[in-house]
Amino acid sequence: MQLKQSGLLPAAASYKALLAHRLESGDHVGAWRLLDEMLSGNVQPCAVTCSILLRDSTLTSSRLTRIVGLIASHVKEMDELLVFALLEACARTGSLKLLEEKKAEYVSQCGTLSAPMYGLIIEAYGQMRDVRHVWALWNEMVDAAVEPTFATFCCTPPPRANPPDAEKLVQQLLSDATLRPLVNTVAFSICCPPRPRTTRC
Repeated sequence: MQLKQSGLLPAAASYKALLAHRLESGDHVGAWRLLDEMLSGNVQPCAVTCSILLRDSTLTSSRLTRIVGLIASHVKEMDELLVFALLEACARTGSLKLLEEKKAEYVSQCGTLSAPMYGLIIEAYGQMRDVRHVWALWNEMVDAAVEPTFATFCCTPPPRANPPDAEKLVQQLLSDATLRPLVNTVAFSICCPPRPRTTRC
């Protein structure tokens, strides 16, 4: 870096901007080398730094574990943005055990997840076709009085693929006056796509 060559030490803000730029430009290897340089220069990562790294599209489970270590060592308090980025990265890398651990930590500290957080976790288990977990999360969300959004409703792949589950979900929404508006034509067509017609000979 030019600053170091000039005998100046880059500030944390400079590293954050450079990390974001390298990841956005596709220089993923360079971004992680920059993190090593940052740590070797005793520049402490913050919540924003970790959030930037979690958005790496090539993130692996081993690098995710490294970021979790950085958060534990250097971030005193996790805000909702960082938690969401962490849960999303866990879902994206298939690290469902770590996702459950971090979900439990956040719930113990803050009481409940937001609807978008529930949505991404439901989608992660939906992609695994784990219907039991999907319904457990949906019911947990309802019991916690977290009102699902249209996006949350659409993050349920198993009900979309399984007509009985789809009907169960729609009936549950229709039975609640506050959730009933979610069941509009668009949502219903996503959750309950029309069955193919059979032709008679």
